[in-house]
Amino acid sequence: MEAVRVYNFDAIFILLVLLGMSVISLVVFVFMPLIWPGRDIRHTRMPALKLVYFTFVGLGFILMEMVLIQRFNLYLGHPIYSLAVILMSVLLFAGLGSAWAGKFPKERISTHMVLACSAIIALITAHQAFWPTFLDWTLGLPLSIRIVTTMASLLPIGIAMGMAYPLGLRVVSEEYAEGLPWVWAVNAAASVLGSIAAFGIAMVSGFEAVLWLSAFCYLSAMVSSVLLRRRTEVFLSNSSCLESNLNTQRLPFPS
Repeated sequence: MEAVRVYNFDAIFILLVLLGMSVISLVVFVFMPLIWPGRDIRHTRMPALKLVYFTFVGLGFILMEMVLIQRFNLYLGHPIYSLAVILMSVLLFAGLGSAWAGKFPKERISTHMVLACSAIIALITAHQAFWPTFLDWTLGLPLSIRIVTTMASLLPIGIAMGMAYPLGLRVVSEEYAEGLPWVWAVNAAASVLGSIAAFGIAMVSGFEAVLWLSAFCYLSAMVSSVLLRRRTEVFLSNSSCLESNLNTQRLPFPS
């Protein structure tokens, strides 16, 4: 006999309204200015792959964050504990990853973008695979120890998730500094849409589906970064050659 699903239609209606408002705002304030940028069209256009990368990074980050908040809500025993510990840990470790990403040489930024996305996908898969074992080993520990183990378990994935966005920003700042406001806006809009979509998907298919959707978003970001890799490296190489030629051709001032 087929199970009967019971839905909270008021919650679904609110989610649909929020999703519609977010989509309309995204189209009006982000994509329409890109379609009709006015007189400065040459200064506002940028390759679509860059926007795709930041869209998927924003979606992947917020979707995984929502999954972690829900899962550790049960593990820590109270929504307030889960929200406080997860937000603090993810933002702290993402900040460390962002700081670390700033030390990579600019000639290999695109390579590190691919590696960061690959690491995130691997860590999401590992989180899903070892989550039952993690619960078996630590669920009976005192709350203070569970908070520490929660933070320790989030260290690798937090650092990796903190690298993808700033590495992309470095690429845009090197190639197309005028496009930085657009990628900021697209990433923020994707985060808003992802937070709404996460609840809708979880209501229908569960938070495990949200987790795998996050992994898919980072996979899509990795593919877009691979496609951009050669173009970026060629651009940076040409810029270095041009700067070197200008330095060698510069004449000394007469004495």
